[in-house]
Amino acid sequence: MANPKTCIRHRANLSPSDKQAIVQELLDQGLLNPALAASQPGGLLAGVFPPVDNDGTSCPTLPQPFESAPGSGNGSHHSFPGGLAVHESFNEHSDQSFAENYRRNYRPALIDDDPSADDLIPNGPALDPDIIIAAPLWHDWSKPIVFQWNADGTEFIELNIGGAGKALDGFGGSAGDSQTGGHHILALAESMARGFSPAMVDTQACAHSNPTWATSSRS
Repeated sequence: MANPKTCIRHRANLSPSDKQAIVQELLDQGLLNPALAASQPGGLLAGVFPPVDNDGTSCPTLPQPFESAPGSGNGSHHSFPGGLAVHESFNEHSDQSFAENYRRNYRPALIDDDPSADDLIPNGPALDPDIIIAAPLWHDWSKPIVFQWNADGTEFIELNIGGAGKALDGFGGSAGDSQTGGHHILALAESMARGFSPAMVDTQACAHSNPTWATSSRS
């Protein structure tokens, strides 16, 4: 976050044809809604691959620093310059408070102990303190990309990505709409490209919703 020149790993060395192929695969898999192309400036390609600095090189970089980014689209929460920092701070405090409440209610013996000892308690999931801190931060990592400021002071429009009605068929639930904000998907792509642990990626993937086969709220 403090380094505006950090490399965007999932965008490294992508050619225009690579991007087109990825968008086509997402369409073929029912993970993009083609109807959104008309309302997305630059079409679906620009929504999946928003403008970044040094695009197409081995080290593409963020189009703006973390501290100037808003926390959401115009008219939503924290949608002002610097709003992302406020949003991240609030989520971090909420996340750690939630973990403390979990221990207090489900594992009272751990209240005065080292939280890292959670994995020593049988019959229950571990609470990894590093993941508790890292997952919310990485969830919003790509907001400086999808909510970058345009030259006229407006915001870039974030594309929704995910199942558009067909992707849930045959997966234990009926068809439904599981689209979610592109920042969620692009940040997961970045975490996977960086080789983060499956536990970290899975936790990050739960940021918008609990991991179920629900048809309308699954993210």
